Amino acid sequence: MNRPVKTLIHVEIFTELDRPQFHEAWIEFSSRFMAGMLSSGHTATPDTVRLLTNEALAELGPKHGFWDNLITVIPERPFLDIFGTDYLTATVSGYRGTTDDAVLDKAAQFVRDRLDGFVPDVILTYTTAPWLRRAFPDALILHKEYGAFSRPPYPESFYLDPNGKFANATINTHAEELRTYQASDEERGMIQDMRRVFRDGTIKKISPFHHIEPLMRRERKKIMLLPLQFCGHYGFEGTCKYRTQGELLRDVVERTDPEIGILVINHSTAQHHSTIPPNDLYVYLSKHHDNLFFNNDFNRVVHPSQYLLAHVDMVATVSSSVGLQALLWNKPIVALGDSHINAVADYARLEDVSADTPAEPTWDKTGAFAWLLRHYYIPASYYRAPGWLGSFAERSMTNWREGRRGLNFFEPIDTPEAIAKAWIDNIDLRVPKIRNTAPETTTVPIPRVSAEDVAKR
Repeated sequence: MNRPVKTLIHVEIFTELDRPQFHEAWIEFSSRFMAGMLSSGHTATPDTVRLLTNEALAELGPKHGFWDNLITVIPERPFLDIFGTDYLTATVSGYRGTTDDAVLDKAAQFVRDRLDGFVPDVILTYTTAPWLRRAFPDALILHKEYGAFSRPPYPESFYLDPNGKFANATINTHAEELRTYQASDEERGMIQDMRRVFRDGTIKKISPFHHIEPLMRRERKKIMLLPLQFCGHYGFEGTCKYRTQGELLRDVVERTDPEIGILVINHSTAQHHSTIPPNDLYVYLSKHHDNLFFNNDFNRVVHPSQYLLAHVDMVATVSSSVGLQALLWNKPIVALGDSHINAVADYARLEDVSADTPAEPTWDKTGAFAWLLRHYYIPASYYRAPGWLGSFAERSMTNWREGRRGLNFFEPIDTPEAIAKAWIDNIDLRVPKIRNTAPETTTVPIPRVSAEDVAKR
C-alpha cells in the first residue's frame, strides 16, 4: 500500500466494572500497535491514526503517546442512551447479535459524525462493537484479546481475530476445521518444546501447591479445576446461563460426579469487585458436598490456576483462558457455556464426566493446538519487532478482501522452530509471586491448608 494504513483504535466507550480507567493497559497496547503500524517511516497524524474512546480513558492518551489531536472522544452517557439500556445489557446484546438494526445504525452515525470524515482501513477493537461494522463496512476489524498464555512464566501473547471473540471467534465458528487440522512433524516438535520447557521444566518444578495434591487424591478418584471468573462483563454473562459466580459454583458442585473432587479458585478481578461467591454459600456447599476443595489462601499466589493445573486431571470453565492452557497439559476440558472454549472441549455436560474413565482428552488435540500456536496466538516479541504489525495488517486486509473468513484468513506467524524459540527465549522465571496476605474474602479450608503451607516453595 503506497499510503499509510489508516487505523482506528477503539478502546471501550462504556465504563466497565465501575472503574473509569480500568482499561489503561489497552491504551498502552494501543500505543504499541500504533507504533507497529507506522514503523515504515510514516508519522501519526489525525489523518492516519485515531484513538476512539470515552472521556476517562482519553485522559490517559497523552501518557501513552496519543496526543489530543489523535483522540476522538465519544461521550459515554449520550452514546449509551442510544441503546436505551445499561452497559451490560447493551454489550451482551451486541455480542449475541440481537441489537436492533435501527439502534446500530444510530450508534454508527454517532461515531461517524464524531470522526468527522475519517474512514479507516483497519480497526482494532478490544470489545464487541457491532456498530463499527455498520459505520465502516469496508474496513478490516481486528478483535484483540490476550492469548491462551499471557501471564508469567509465559510471555505475553494475543490474537487478532476478524470475526470476534468468545463464541464469535474464528476458532469456534470454524471449530470442525480446527479439530481436523493435521499437525506436521515440525509443529509436533514445537508442542514438545513448549511442554518440555513450560510444563515439565518450569511449572511442575516451581508450583507452590505440590503438598495439596496428595490431600485431594486420597479422598477422590479425579480432581477437576474450576477457575471462577468475574461478573459484569459480556465475556461471562453473554456466554453462559449463569448470572453470578455463585450460581456457577453451585450448579457445578451439584451436577458433578461426587467421586470427582472440585478444586475452586476465585478470580482476582472478582476479588477486587466483590463478585466472588459469598461465604455462606461456600459453608453450605462444603457441608453437603465433601468433594469441594477450596482455600482462599491459594490466592496468595499470583495467578494460581496456572500452577494448580499441574495437580488436577481436568478443567471446567465458561470462557477462562485456563481452559485453553489445558491444551499444554493435554488434559480434558469441560465447557460450561457457549464460548471459544467449546471448540477444544471434551465435554459440554458435567453429567458426562465420569470419575472412572481415563484422565485424558476424548480426542486428539495435537492438530488443533499446533494450529493455534502456529497461526493464532502471537507472542509479544513479534508485534514488538519493527514492521511486523504493519506487514501483518496488509496481509490481513488482502485476505479479508479476498473473502477469507475461516482458518485460511490466518497465515503462519513463523516457522514452528522460530515460534517455539520466541516463547522459550522470553520465559519469565520471576515466579511464582506470593502476596504477603491473602485477600480478605471467603475461606473454607478444604483441604485444611494453612497460609504458611501455601507460601512454602
